[in-house]
Amino acid sequence: MRVVFALLLAIAATVVPAAGVGADRQALPLVPRPQLVHGAGTLVFFSYRELRGSFYAESAAGGPLRLLLTGTNDPLDFPGALFYQGVVWAPDGNHFVYLVLTGQSEDELRTSDLTGTKTQLVGRTGSGWPPSWSPDGRRLAFQKSDEGIWVVRANGSDAHALTSGPVDQQPRWSPDGRAIAFTRSESGCGDGLMTVRPSGGAAWRLARNAASAPSWSPNGKQIAFEGFTSCLSTPGSSYPTGLYITDRRGRHLHLIDRAADGPPVWSPDGKWIAVARGGEGPSAAQDGTWIEHPNGHGRHRLSTMVPYTVDVDNSVAPVWAPDSRRLAGVFVDPGDQPAIDVWVLGLDGTARQITQGSRYGYNSFGVSWQPRNLPPQRLGGSIVSPAIPSDSLVADGVLEATRPVGEIVAEGARVAIRYEPGSRRAGLLNRTETWNTASNSVVRYPSFNEGGIALAGDRLVEWSGDVGISIATDDHPNGTPVQDVCPPSPPFCEADGPAIGDVIAGGSLIVYDSWKRLQATCGDSCPGPKRDGRLFRIDDGNAVQIASSSGELTPLAVDDGRILVNEGSGTLAILDANGAEHLKVAVPGFMEATLQGRDLVVHTGETLADYDAMTGVLVHAWHVSADATLQDVQDGLAVYVTSSEVHLLRLDDGHDSTIRPPGSGPLHAQLDSAGLFYSYTADDAAHPGRVIFVPFAQLPLR
Repeated sequence: MRVVFALLLAIAATVVPAAGVGADRQALPLVPRPQLVHGAGTLVFFSYRELRGSFYAESAAGGPLRLLLTGTNDPLDFPGALFYQGVVWAPDGNHFVYLVLTGQSEDELRTSDLTGTKTQLVGRTGSGWPPSWSPDGRRLAFQKSDEGIWVVRANGSDAHALTSGPVDQQPRWSPDGRAIAFTRSESGCGDGLMTVRPSGGAAWRLARNAASAPSWSPNGKQIAFEGFTSCLSTPGSSYPTGLYITDRRGRHLHLIDRAADGPPVWSPDGKWIAVARGGEGPSAAQDGTWIEHPNGHGRHRLSTMVPYTVDVDNSVAPVWAPDSRRLAGVFVDPGDQPAIDVWVLGLDGTARQITQGSRYGYNSFGVSWQPRNLPPQRLGGSIVSPAIPSDSLVADGVLEATRPVGEIVAEGARVAIRYEPGSRRAGLLNRTETWNTASNSVVRYPSFNEGGIALAGDRLVEWSGDVGISIATDDHPNGTPVQDVCPPSPPFCEADGPAIGDVIAGGSLIVYDSWKRLQATCGDSCPGPKRDGRLFRIDDGNAVQIASSSGELTPLAVDDGRILVNEGSGTLAILDANGAEHLKVAVPGFMEATLQGRDLVVHTGETLADYDAMTGVLVHAWHVSADATLQDVQDGLAVYVTSSEVHLLRLDDGHDSTIRPPGSGPLHAQLDSAGLFYSYTADDAAHPGRVIFVPFAQLPLR
């Protein structure tokens, strides 16, 4: 089927090793079986480690991640983007074929040398993947949209149609080169399993209603496939019902595993067939990755993990290592915040996770084995960190980002930055970074949030009203969802429905609130008064309610185990970490408020008022401009911003120092023990976002 953008972001398919079936009188000359180099083997796969997606290599024993080939564009912009299902290696292991998306009716089928540096266009296809190499590596069979199965030489010449059926797909070349097996959609019985000579001619039907691509036995005498019952056993049924094997003329059809419901893959030594099972109801107990002998004997489960697929009822199979001792596949990692990672399964039941997407927050797809077991360094490319790469630049206390800054929060020498999505839809991804000014390091988080961020010690807290709350660290950026968040599932903006938000953190304390709204529907901002407010503290990843009110309980700041909340009707209160109230201050019409030490700073109209946080007594009140917005307070200094300036107001004497950023707003500022962070938008198309750090000792104070 046509490759589309939605598949690139959501669907993964394991690449099935190409093979082939049929009865041509003249066999193709065979190339010698590639000599295996002893070692763990090398895996090549596609990952969304960065937005464009790239091909990577890594040892099957684990080790450094090596970047092989990067597309010239991201999948949302299409032209030049790499297709997520990876590469298909030529039999000699010196070349591979891959797909480049064009955004048009047909995409580019390209071949590459071992290192990914010499590439060549060999054909155009808009329908199927993967193509299949001839055993001598000189030709490729592939599905062309609405034009049947085509064959082309590896150098791109002599492209011609082999079949004319618009629904012919999934070609697989036979090991002896005499036939190509494929599936053909037929009325009444689904897909027929067919073979055709590589030289052309009439196609031969081997079986009806094949539910998967065919897999040849290494000796070319048999074909394994997944079948449906509607034509093979029980008429009227339409779900996958088993693993079948037939000879290359279709004369001996055998059901060897009724429980298998995924494409089978024959091991290179011919001793095993790997299948996946991923069902529902009673059959779910058999979920996992299985192997069995071609006669159906020796069946056993290697892992309870099922190779990732968009359809749980139509699983995919892993791929065999050249030595037939291991399989590789892409599996959804167990855990609260899973990712799709590459794993290697041994025939002894061992399992090794290869990629680190579950740690850093991205998915990998389309894994294949390098046929010669060459070590990754023989494939070229460069070693890269498994972390999501940052495109921000840092130098001399300035961070330059590729997107405008939407929010910053700071704690000590570390600042968390949430970027605006920008003009491209791809900008919705990876919107959060942390910058540690002490180590000058930047960490990119796999954020999709459109809510807010908070810092609590070494933890980054992200929240969104329609996603929930997650907690991550720089060492493990793929966050873990907070349990028992109220409400447990969207949508949140319904009549009398609960909402969550306003996550505030500091030190070890993280709090948020939930509430109900009065209106039946609302837009993205969900306006309206809060009622039935609940205040929660997060303990060890679990939400614990600590206070409630018939009105609102909106947390505004956290400091030294205390929580500043807005109780509505112009009332501020300071609670302890258990929700007990210690102070209440009435400030009608206040706009913002924050808390640190003995200072409770409140912005009302054109006034910043400093209250004693222990007694509630007004200590000072200072005039500010009408467009001021209070941002933070630290050690007797309040920081506020206007449309074009950052202000530092000394609370004891009212001295106001001004910083005028060389750019436009909106401005954001945070003041912490290490110093001042502020952000603005620069006149720089490549890096418009700016975050500036000024150490406390260098602040412009007299």
